[in-house]
Amino acid sequence: MTSPAPTELTAFAQSLISIAHTETRLCYLELLAVLRADPAVGEQLRGSGGYSPVQAGAEYYEMVTDTKQQAARLMRNAIRRRYPSHTVIGEEVPGQRGANGWTWSIDPLDGTSAMVRSAMRRAYGLPALRTDPAFGITVGLLHSDAAMLGAIGELLPRADDLVLGRGWLGGRDTPVICNGIPIPAWPTWSVRHPDSAVLACTAPKVMFAPGDQWDSFQALAATAAEVVLDQNCLGYMGLLNGSIDVVYERGLPVAHAAAVVPILEGAGVVATNQHGCPISFEVAARGRKYVLLAARRPLHQRAVVLTSTSASGADDRSGQEESAPLGKK
Repeated sequence: MTSPAPTELTAFAQSLISIAHTETRLCYLELLAVLRADPAVGEQLRGSGGYSPVQAGAEYYEMVTDTKQQAARLMRNAIRRRYPSHTVIGEEVPGQRGANGWTWSIDPLDGTSAMVRSAMRRAYGLPALRTDPAFGITVGLLHSDAAMLGAIGELLPRADDLVLGRGWLGGRDTPVICNGIPIPAWPTWSVRHPDSAVLACTAPKVMFAPGDQWDSFQALAATAAEVVLDQNCLGYMGLLNGSIDVVYERGLPVAHAAAVVPILEGAGVVATNQHGCPISFEVAARGRKYVLLAARRPLHQRAVVLTSTSASGADDRSGQEESAPLGKK
C-alpha cells in the first residue's frame, strides 16, 4: 500500500484541528453562560484571591471533559473514514489499532484547567495573571513508532469567543510553519545566556512531585531568570520564537509528546529526555508517559547536565515511564 503524501497528511491534520476547535468553542461559550448565571461563584473567587476550577466546583471541569470526549470521538471518526487502516490513540478515546504502522495521536484540548480559568476570568472580570494560562489542540502522526508530523492549534479567548490563534505544523518530511510562514531551523534572535533563560513547565508540583524528580526540576529552575507556568503545548511553541528558552516536563501522554517533538526537531530545537537521550515512542503502550526536555542546543546541553545529575534513576533513559498495553487503562 502506498504511503499518503506529506501534503495530504498535513491538510488532513489541519482539518482535525478545525473539528476540535468547533467543539471546544461551543463548550467555551456554554461555560461563559453557566458561570455568569451564578454570580456567587465570582464573589467567592474574588474573596479567595484566585480562580481555580477546584475552588469554583467540579461541574465546570466536567463540562469541558465531556466536550473533549465528544471532540475526540469526532476526530477519531474522521480518521477512520479517511484512513481506515491507521491506528488512533488519545486520552479521551479507546485505542483503535490499525494494520499498517501509521498512528494518529489526538488531544482536542491540551489544557482543561487553563480553559476553565480563562473562562472564569472573562465571565467575572477577574484581574489578569502575570502570565495568562495557555491551551490548544494537539495532533501527532507516527509511523512505526517514529514521530513524523505534528500539528498544534492555539485556542485563544477573544472577548466572548474562543478563536483559533496561531497554528504550527511540521515534521520529518514537512518544513515547520506557523500560520503558513516558514520557521528557520536556526534562530534569527540572540539565544539568551543561561542565567537569563526563561523556563516553562505547566505544573511543576504535579509533574515533579516525588523525591529526586522534584530535585531535578529545582536544579534547572534555580538557574533560570523566570519560570512560566500553565502553558501546556503552547509553552513548547514559545521555543520557536524565543519567548521561552527551556521547557522541562514529565508525565506527558503520547498525544502531547508526539505532536510537539516533530515540530521542535524540524525547527532546530533539541528535544530529549532529561538524560539527553532521544524520545523513544511506543504506540502499543497506550498508557506510557514521557519525559521531555527541550531547548536550543547550547542551553539544552547545560540543562541536561543539571537535570540528569539531579534525577539519576528517576526515569529510564528512553524518556518513557509507566505503560499499559494499547486499549487498556
